[in-house]
Amino acid sequence: MEQSAAKTSSLTNRLAYLIGVYLGDGSITFSKNNSNNYFSLNAIDEDFIKHTVVCLEEYFGKKPSSFLDKSGGGWKKRGTKPLWKTVVYGKEKCKWLVEITEDKRVIPEIIFKAPKHIQKWFIAGVMDSEGYVGKHYHKEYDKYQYLMGICSADVWLEHFIEMLEQHGVKTGKRYKEKQIKPWHKPKFRYKINTMSFIRSGCFFTIKRKIDRLTDYINSLSAQRLHAEDFKKVVI
Repeated sequence: MEQSAAKTSSLTNRLAYLIGVYLGDGSITFSKNNSNNYFSLNAIDEDFIKHTVVCLEEYFGKKPSSFLDKSGGGWKKRGTKPLWKTVVYGKEKCKWLVEITEDKRVIPEIIFKAPKHIQKWFIAGVMDSEGYVGKHYHKEYDKYQYLMGICSADVWLEHFIEMLEQHGVKTGKRYKEKQIKPWHKPKFRYKINTMSFIRSGCFFTIKRKIDRLTDYINSLSAQRLHAEDFKKVVI
């Protein structure tokens, strides 16, 4: 409890964001070759990796490695983009992240106790990992429609939705995704009201997702949009 209390008092925006990224797309693995644990993140967005690197450097106290993997991952066969990657070693630092999240099963208590402006950075870490802003052309109405949400197989998802709602974000009912393989963990999806997300002050850091929100705002009529809403999106 003393360690938790100490970390609560020193919980920064970057550490809160890093915890969110770890619960989302981040992973911690033990390397037999180095007899050490390492944190890693793979993503198609270079800016996602760059922002995480800054947070990792503050937490681990050393510069992580980062690179574009053009050779591995089977991205060519899948018709997807190559992945940007970052890796940093540190047994004790990794151990703390695993322990406070109970191996990615819970949102840590220090996040729930944190001020709301710090919680927003945790939310950003999760949303950069697991959240999405879809853009689809509706032929009948001759316009684009935007759909925001989050999809995850992790057991902490419902508590994350509760946190969003405490920040004023409106969410829809839970949907269970179709399992592609019977041994895969079941995934659940929640739709998120886009305007409520913007007005809550919550945000993404990934430019690709920010641009989608900007497009959404630009598609709205003046009656539905206030200048302060746009400022919150581009923070």
